[in-house]
Amino acid sequence: MVNNLKAREIQVIDLSYMGNQADILHPELLALKLTHRVSPFDIGVCAYTVRGKVSKLTGGVSVDPDSLVASRRNLIIALLDSYYVKGLGHKSIETDFKYVYYGIIWCDANGHSDVFCNPESARLSYFDYTNYLFQAILKPGGMAPLTAGQRQQALRRTIQLQFPNDYEYIIAGVSSVKHRREGLEPPEDDDVKKYIDIVLNIALTFSRFLVSVTPFPMRFETKEYHTHFFPGTGRYITPYSEGEYGYSAYNYRDGRLLSLEELRHAKPGARLPDIRETLDRAQKLIDSCNADSHHYFRMRLAALAMRAYACLINLVVGANSGEVIKFLYDEAVELVKSPLKKELTATKLRAKGLKVKYSIGRGPGMQLLREYLKFRDWILDGCECEYLFFNVLDRSGNSSDDFAMLEGNFSTKFYNQLQGVFVPEDSKNIPPLLVRKFKSLTLHQLKHSPLLVSAVMNHSEGTNAQSYSGTTATNQKAEFGNYWAAVKKAAERVKNAGQKVGTPIAVGHCDEMNNPRKDIPIVAIEPDCNTQYGCLFCIHYLVHSDETDIHKLMSFKYVIDVVRENAPNFEYSEETFKDVAIRIDAILNAIAARSEASAKLVYSMNERVFDLGRITPFWERRLQRYEKMGIYI
Repeated sequence: MVNNLKAREIQVIDLSYMGNQADILHPELLALKLTHRVSPFDIGVCAYTVRGKVSKLTGGVSVDPDSLVASRRNLIIALLDSYYVKGLGHKSIETDFKYVYYGIIWCDANGHSDVFCNPESARLSYFDYTNYLFQAILKPGGMAPLTAGQRQQALRRTIQLQFPNDYEYIIAGVSSVKHRREGLEPPEDDDVKKYIDIVLNIALTFSRFLVSVTPFPMRFETKEYHTHFFPGTGRYITPYSEGEYGYSAYNYRDGRLLSLEELRHAKPGARLPDIRETLDRAQKLIDSCNADSHHYFRMRLAALAMRAYACLINLVVGANSGEVIKFLYDEAVELVKSPLKKELTATKLRAKGLKVKYSIGRGPGMQLLREYLKFRDWILDGCECEYLFFNVLDRSGNSSDDFAMLEGNFSTKFYNQLQGVFVPEDSKNIPPLLVRKFKSLTLHQLKHSPLLVSAVMNHSEGTNAQSYSGTTATNQKAEFGNYWAAVKKAAERVKNAGQKVGTPIAVGHCDEMNNPRKDIPIVAIEPDCNTQYGCLFCIHYLVHSDETDIHKLMSFKYVIDVVRENAPNFEYSEETFKDVAIRIDAILNAIAARSEASAKLVYSMNERVFDLGRITPFWERRLQRYEKMGIYI
């Protein structure tokens, strides 16, 4: 079989070819020209069941001509038509076809080469392929559910293209591979601050050095260290990277060339003429860079600063990386000039082309954008680019002429240049996904409702709750600390039944009215003498271990429970009132622990309120008011 493999003369086409051709005789020879690939992308190869290697000359895959499956010709045309009609980007086409091709390879290797021949064969193939994917997931260290789901969906889509009328019958009764998108751990506040510090430092220091055409060497200073950068293609030298990477002629700490004697001491075996030549060559390089405002080594600095600004702007707006790279220059200019416009927009591809808006505000974000636009003008030097951010260097590392769109993983590429050079190896990156997580978490901590947070983040409440909620490990520790502080303070608020002190209030007593003060550093609701919810966290709050105060407190607990169970925005009400409920329980437990009689009183009052529904007149009126409003918070 292997001996029958032969090279094919593939026909390389642009995707637009599909919109101009009514009849394609040999789709099995088609290969797509994709902008991000050097070699053509062989699509027609999937028409054969026996395939070999890719030809280095043509980019086509060798095949056994006798293994051609005629029914797959229609599939190839339908697949290319779907890419053309959907207007998929070239990288998306390659990614999608690889998932399709994976399914076809499996079918050919497992007795299902007739998968696209008729509906019955397609149904059996799809059923067996799905079983294989489930087994692959269940193996130790097996396939990720997300990957398996994408591979199943790819085969399902191709079956639908081939058999549109029988599609529902083919997939009926076959379980879909599902995955749950787990929310990532949100970044710690300190990690975000450190990240912002270094990225902002790089963006401003580099861009101002370049725009002002300051001569080399460039001084770079952080809270931890200072260094100087000289022209060159090697690593930037800092205390984290110094040693084997530095150039022998430079003193990076002082920002100067070594003297002849210093270099002779550093290189004891070197000849004196060689040492002089090293110093001369270094000085000439510095002079040439200082004489050219857009020297390659300056543009190398500009490429790093460009990504730094993209990361910073994204920290302000909290967009996905795929949306950041599509921000337009004209829109940014309008935003800076107009007193009314305050958002950058992008198209959300995963949301069926939804146009989303990201506010940059009129404070630090706007100042940063203004600074960046000056730097951007310097880079382009009279040229034009429609995108706000772009690649300063091409894929070969040379100065770019076309200023193409920034890559989707710009944040990761940027941080790879930082790690172990500008920051320690163990420092943490804050990519766009974690930026969005951090922004969402901050909005939740500021007590904004899930509806508002999801609107700001440009996704649904369900998506926000599933993937963008949670809390940091530091905040979790703080929450546990607050809980135990609440329990401890609760016992201090309880007074004996005979100690009639304080002014009666709806939740107990107050020993100093109109002077609200919280009794622990962080409270769920700030004390306020005009409301009852914050009284429990006030230093002047008291509760007597008698029937009256226990009834008040138990009635308050009843209303709080109703609110938590029936509020339209469950997450918001739960976040707001869970600490209040904890505090009430802690106070009631403290009362019950004082004596057997107090414990019986708490138990009987719990029955009166929660079993019989008999609450105090004040809380009865409050509950009726909530019901008339149709809401509970």
